[in-house]
Amino acid sequence: MAELSCHEPNCPPIETIITERAEDGKVRNWRIAKPINEIQEIDIDNLNEEHNHKH
Repeated sequence: MAELSCHEPNCPPIETIITERAEDGKVRNWRIAKPINEIQEIDIDNLNEEHNHKH
């Protein structure tokens, strides 16, 4: 998990990146457009829903 600053137009000033690394080498990243200390359970639930709709 990492918190990054963004300086590009139309980008949140701070976003959190969550990275999953599987044993087979696959990497998945999720982005939440807020700092780590502002993330709530609903934000994580929304990531799970987005992932489930892609498969």
